[in-house]
Amino acid sequence: MAGRKATEENLDLIVGDDFEWHYDWKPGGPDSPAQPFPADAKLFYRFMNGPGSDWAGGTTWEYVIVSSRASIKIESEIADAMPVRTPYRLTYQNTTTTPVTDKTLAVGIVARQQPPGSRK
Repeated sequence: MAGRKATEENLDLIVGDDFEWHYDWKPGGPDSPAQPFPADAKLFYRFMNGPGSDWAGGTTWEYVIVSSRASIKIESEIADAMPVRTPYRLTYQNTTTTPVTDKTLAVGIVARQQPPGSRK
């Protein structure tokens, strides 16, 4: 079958915790050394929570890229406000190409976990 398949996984958020994560750029595969991201590259989550459940108007959480590492920190108040089961896409974007290159790296839904001892 031709084409490419994105990883499918939940975006797990813990109630009351900041969401923090990072990715290292390894274009040669997971066992290759990290390399600097291409200039003007972007990495972001886009949620399908826009008007009419649209991707275009949905919330975006963008990573900060420094050299070979992309990092993100979303405050707990913002993460906690994202509804459970909201679809998301993790997108890599290279703005130096014409047209701009967009690649979906992962897709899934928001999942929520309660900290131990907080369930009633």
